[in-house]
Amino acid sequence: MNMLKAIIFSLAGFAANAQSAEIISTNSMACTKDINLWGHASRCACPVSSLYDPRLGACVIGTYEPIMVSGQILAGLGAIGGETTGIALRTFENPEISYELVLNKVDSKKLSQLNGLPFEVEGDFINLPGVEIPSRPAIIVRELRWLD
Repeated sequence: MNMLKAIIFSLAGFAANAQSAEIISTNSMACTKDINLWGHASRCACPVSSLYDPRLGACVIGTYEPIMVSGQILAGLGAIGGETTGIALRTFENPEISYELVLNKVDSKKLSQLNGLPFEVEGDFINLPGVEIPSRPAIIVRELRWLD
Protein backbone atom coordinates (compact mmCIF):
# COMPACT_ATOMS: atom_id res chain seq x y z
CA MET A 1 0.00 0.00 0.00
CA ASN A 2 2.84 2.42 0.82
CA MET A 3 4.36 1.74 -2.57
CA LEU A 4 1.11 2.55 -4.35
CA LYS A 5 0.72 5.73 -2.30
CA ALA A 6 4.24 6.89 -3.19
CA ILE A 7 3.67 6.20 -6.89
CA ILE A 8 0.44 8.19 -6.80
CA PHE A 9 2.21 11.09 -5.06
CA SER A 10 5.01 10.97 -7.64
CA LEU A 11 2.63 10.87 -10.60
CA ALA A 12 0.46 13.58 -9.07
CA GLY A 13 3.50 15.84 -8.90
CA PHE A 14 4.21 15.40 -12.60
CA ALA A 15 0.55 15.63 -13.66
CA ALA A 16 -0.08 18.78 -11.62
CA ASN A 17 3.05 20.29 -13.02
CA ALA A 18 1.38 22.32 -15.76
CA GLN A 19 -0.71 24.28 -13.27
CA SER A 20 1.64 24.29 -10.30
CA ALA A 21 4.08 26.96 -9.25
CA GLU A 22 6.88 27.93 -11.58
CA ILE A 23 9.90 30.14 -11.30
CA ILE A 24 9.69 33.16 -13.56
CA SER A 25 12.58 34.87 -15.24
CA THR A 26 13.66 38.23 -13.81
CA ASN A 27 16.50 40.27 -15.22
CA SER A 28 17.42 42.17 -12.10
CA MET A 29 15.62 42.09 -8.80
CA ALA A 30 16.15 44.60 -6.03
CA CYS A 31 16.89 42.44 -2.98
CA THR A 32 17.88 42.95 0.62
CA LYS A 33 21.55 42.30 1.35
CA ASP A 34 20.93 39.91 4.23
CA ILE A 35 21.20 36.13 3.79
CA ASN A 36 18.43 33.95 5.23
CA LEU A 37 18.59 30.34 6.49
CA TRP A 38 18.15 29.11 2.89
CA GLY A 39 21.18 31.06 1.63
CA HIS A 40 19.21 33.77 -0.20
CA ALA A 41 18.08 37.33 0.39
CA SER A 42 15.09 37.45 2.71
CA ARG A 43 13.18 39.84 0.41
CA CYS A 44 13.26 40.85 -3.23
CA ALA A 45 11.04 42.92 -5.49
CA CYS A 46 9.24 40.71 -8.02
CA PRO A 47 6.99 41.48 -10.97
CA VAL A 48 3.40 42.22 -9.93
CA SER A 49 1.99 38.82 -10.92
CA SER A 50 4.52 36.89 -8.83
CA LEU A 51 5.72 36.47 -5.25
CA TYR A 52 9.24 36.13 -3.93
CA ASP A 53 10.01 32.77 -2.31
CA PRO A 54 12.96 33.23 0.06
CA ARG A 55 13.53 29.44 0.10
CA LEU A 56 14.39 29.51 -3.61
CA GLY A 57 15.67 33.06 -3.88
CA ALA A 58 13.39 33.50 -6.88
CA CYS A 59 10.09 34.94 -8.00
CA VAL A 60 7.33 32.36 -8.37
CA ILE A 61 3.96 32.40 -10.06
CA GLY A 62 1.17 29.92 -9.28
CA THR A 63 0.65 27.66 -6.28
CA TYR A 64 2.79 24.83 -5.02
CA GLU A 65 1.62 21.23 -5.19
CA PRO A 66 2.30 19.27 -1.99
CA ILE A 67 4.35 16.10 -2.39
CA MET A 68 5.57 13.33 -0.10
CA VAL A 69 8.02 10.64 -1.25
CA SER A 70 10.45 8.22 0.31
CA GLY A 71 13.78 7.11 -1.02
CA GLN A 72 17.53 7.16 -0.73
CA ILE A 73 19.52 10.36 -0.21
CA LEU A 74 22.02 11.16 -2.95
CA ALA A 75 24.51 13.70 -1.60
CA GLY A 76 27.46 15.44 -3.20
CA LEU A 77 25.90 15.81 -6.64
CA GLY A 78 27.62 18.05 -9.15
CA ALA A 79 26.60 19.37 -12.54
CA ILE A 80 28.02 21.47 -15.35
CA GLY A 81 27.18 25.10 -14.67
CA GLY A 82 26.15 24.30 -11.10
CA GLU A 83 22.64 23.25 -12.15
CA THR A 84 21.96 21.19 -9.06
CA THR A 85 21.08 21.70 -5.44
CA GLY A 86 23.74 19.10 -4.59
CA ILE A 87 21.33 16.73 -2.82
CA ALA A 88 18.57 14.57 -4.27
CA LEU A 89 16.20 11.80 -3.23
CA ARG A 90 16.01 8.71 -5.47
CA THR A 91 12.62 7.09 -4.93
CA PHE A 92 12.38 3.50 -3.72
CA GLU A 93 9.40 2.77 -5.97
CA ASN A 94 11.21 3.71 -9.17
CA PRO A 95 14.98 4.27 -8.93
CA GLU A 96 14.85 6.16 -12.24
CA ILE A 97 12.82 8.92 -10.55
CA SER A 98 14.66 11.36 -8.35
CA TYR A 99 13.93 14.80 -6.98
CA GLU A 100 16.46 17.48 -6.19
CA LEU A 101 16.00 18.74 -2.65
CA VAL A 102 15.84 22.44 -1.84
CA LEU A 103 16.95 22.65 1.80
CA ASN A 104 17.86 25.25 4.36
CA LYS A 105 21.58 25.47 5.16
CA VAL A 106 21.36 23.41 8.37
CA ASP A 107 19.47 20.49 6.79
CA SER A 108 21.69 20.62 3.71
CA LYS A 109 24.81 20.28 5.84
CA LYS A 110 23.30 17.35 7.78
CA LEU A 111 22.07 15.48 4.69
CA SER A 112 25.35 15.96 2.86
CA GLN A 113 26.82 13.51 5.39
CA LEU A 114 23.98 10.96 5.12
CA ASN A 115 24.46 9.73 1.55
CA GLY A 116 22.61 6.49 0.86
CA LEU A 117 20.34 6.58 3.92
CA PRO A 118 16.56 6.20 3.62
CA PHE A 119 14.36 9.26 4.21
CA GLU A 120 10.80 10.37 3.71
CA VAL A 121 10.51 13.92 2.39
CA GLU A 122 7.48 16.17 2.50
CA GLY A 123 7.33 19.55 0.84
CA ASP A 124 6.34 21.61 -2.18
CA PHE A 125 6.92 20.36 -5.72
CA ILE A 126 8.52 22.66 -8.29
CA ASN A 127 10.43 22.28 -11.53
CA LEU A 128 13.74 24.11 -11.33
CA PRO A 129 14.74 25.78 -14.61
CA GLY A 130 18.19 25.43 -16.09
CA VAL A 131 20.25 25.80 -19.24
CA GLU A 132 21.59 22.27 -19.73
CA ILE A 133 18.52 20.57 -18.22
CA PRO A 134 15.55 22.86 -18.89
CA SER A 135 13.36 21.42 -16.13
CA ARG A 136 14.49 19.50 -13.04
CA PRO A 137 11.87 18.11 -10.62
CA ALA A 138 12.53 19.30 -7.09
CA ILE A 139 11.00 19.39 -3.63
CA ILE A 140 11.26 22.44 -1.40
CA VAL A 141 11.58 20.48 1.84
CA ARG A 142 9.24 21.17 4.75
CA GLU A 143 9.85 17.94 6.67
CA LEU A 144 12.49 15.20 6.65
CA ARG A 145 11.96 11.86 8.35
CA TRP A 146 14.68 9.26 8.63
CA LEU A 147 13.35 5.76 7.94
CA ASP A 148 14.61 2.93 10.14
